[in-house]
Amino acid sequence: MMQLIKKLSEPKFIVSVGLLYTLFITIIFLMPTQDLPKSTIEWADKIIHTCIHLILASLWLFYINSKNNNTNGFSKKIALVLVFCVFYGIIIEILQQVSTTSRTADVLDVCANTVGTFLGLGVFWIIKNIFKI
Repeated sequence: MMQLIKKLSEPKFIVSVGLLYTLFITIIFLMPTQDLPKSTIEWADKIIHTCIHLILASLWLFYINSKNNNTNGFSKKIALVLVFCVFYGIIIEILQQVSTTSRTADVLDVCANTVGTFLGLGVFWIIKNIFKI
């Protein structure tokens, strides 16, 4: 089990997954809404945004953790990942407004993205401490 965890925590693997995931969610966020499934749950969209950004932030935090050989500047790198994820969410909302005809920017989506980013930080710390990575 620990060998599998060690293999999955290698920088090359994490950065590959992070880049693919970021590309995937960019495509999904910019798809026309008629191509996406509809939900009957009122807040499903916000929950989805939160979960997507939780995973996004966690992936990139695990990547910087895997590349970090010492603790110098580690908190700055964490802050940089969090800022990147929040700004990414804002940029996606702006792009939805200006580059698609079936989507609009939503401040509540930005809030959900931000909450997801900080929940991702929490998930990162919990997993990092449980598996001592």
